[in-house]
Amino acid sequence: MKKIKCKILLITLLAVLSENVVLPQSSPFSAYGIGELYNNGFGRNYAMGGSGIGVRSKLYLNNMNPASYTAMDSLSFFFEAGIKGKFQTLVLNEKFSNSPKVDIGYLAFGFPITKFLFTSIGLRPATNTDYHFRGTPDTTTYNYIGKGNISNLYGGLGIKLTRSLSLGAHFNFLFGDNSNFYTLQFKDPAAYKIGSKTETRINDLFMDFGIQYIFDLNKDKFIVGGTFSPKTGIRGKSTWVRGKGGNFDDNGFIIIEEYFYTNGIKDSIEYKWDGKNIEMPLGFGIGFSYIIDGRVTIAADYATKRWGNVNLFGESDDNYKSANANYYSAGIEWVPNEVTGINYFERVRYRLGAHYSDDYIKYNNKQVKDMGISIGMGFPLRRTSTSINLSVDLGTKGISDKTVSRENYGKVTLSFTMLEYWFMKNKIR
Repeated sequence: MKKIKCKILLITLLAVLSENVVLPQSSPFSAYGIGELYNNGFGRNYAMGGSGIGVRSKLYLNNMNPASYTAMDSLSFFFEAGIKGKFQTLVLNEKFSNSPKVDIGYLAFGFPITKFLFTSIGLRPATNTDYHFRGTPDTTTYNYIGKGNISNLYGGLGIKLTRSLSLGAHFNFLFGDNSNFYTLQFKDPAAYKIGSKTETRINDLFMDFGIQYIFDLNKDKFIVGGTFSPKTGIRGKSTWVRGKGGNFDDNGFIIIEEYFYTNGIKDSIEYKWDGKNIEMPLGFGIGFSYIIDGRVTIAADYATKRWGNVNLFGESDDNYKSANANYYSAGIEWVPNEVTGINYFERVRYRLGAHYSDDYIKYNNKQVKDMGISIGMGFPLRRTSTSINLSVDLGTKGISDKTVSRENYGKVTLSFTMLEYWFMKNKIR
C-alpha cells in the first residue's frame, strides 16, 4: 500500500523514468504531504516580504500575530479582503510550461470588544493541492493528478495588559480535503487499466499564541513580537483504494467496474483510517519592527515549524520525507507625508521586501527552497482611512537537483482594507 501511495506523492520521478513528460498545470510541490502550505499575512505583509510578527498598525489588520489586534482604535471596525493571481514557469528536464491562475483569496473582520480586548475573525486558505503529470514511457501511460484544498476559519483575541505589553491567541478550525489519483494504462486496448486513489479529509481545532512589546523612543517606536503554536493532533480521515478494470470513471481517474482476483480471492485493496493520525507541528517565531517618525517601518522575522517531528498519516519513504521548515523575511514601508501631504502620491505607502524559506518537504535528502523579492504600494482613498493595496512577489522554488521540477513564479495580490469608525456615540447638546 505505501509503495503505491508514495508513487502518487513522488510524481517527480517521472522526469527520470519517462521519455515524454507533460508538465503540471500548477505547482508540483502540492503533491506532497497535505499540499502546498500558505503562510499567514495579508496584502501589506506580502509586499514587505511576508514579515509581520513584530508589526502593528492602526490602519491595517495583521493576522501574523494575534497580539497586534490591540493596535486597533477602540472605535474602529475593519474589513480586509484579498485575491491573488499567480503566473508560473515550471522547469522539468529542460522542458518549460507556463500556467497562469487566480488563487484563493481571504477575508477578515476586526473590531474592539472593550477598550482593552480586541478580536478578529477570518477565513483564509491553509493548503492547496493542484497538479497534473502525464508520462508515456515505452508502451504505458501514467497519470498523476491531485486536487483539493484545506481552509482555516479562525477567531483571534488580543488583550492589552499595559500600554506596552499585549498578548493574543488564535482559535483555528481546519477543514477541507484533497485527493491524489494515479492511473496506469497500457497501449494494448485489451489490457486492464490500473489505478489508485487517496482521499484525505481534515476537520479539527488547534490554537496559536502571540506577544508584542512596544519600546517608545521619543518619536520612534521599536516593537518586538513572538508567536508560538504547540504540537497538536488533528482529526482527519484518510481513504485509499486500488483496483483494475476495463474503464475509468466519469472523471477519468480511477477504475470502478472490476477488481482483480488471484486464485478466486478478491485482490483489490481498500484502506480507511479515521482519527487523530495527523499532527500540526510545534512552531515559534520572533520578529521586530522599527517605526521612524511615523513614516518609515522596517521589519524582519524568523519563524520555524518542526514538521520533521510530526506524523503525516503515517507516510514514510527513503526518498520523500517531511523536514523542519524555516522562514526568513524582511521588509520596509515608507510614506512620504501621510498627514499634511498635498500631492496624492505623498500619502501613498511604498513597500519592499525579501523572503527565503526551507520548505517542509525533503526529496532525496535535499530540502525544497523558496526565495523571492516583493514590491507593493498602498493607495489611500480620499478623505477616508480605507486603502487598496497592490503587491508583486517574484521568486523561485525547488531544489538543486535538475531532474526535479523547479518553479519560477510571479504572484500579484490585490487587497482591500476598509477602516470605519462605527462605535462613536453622538452627543446631544
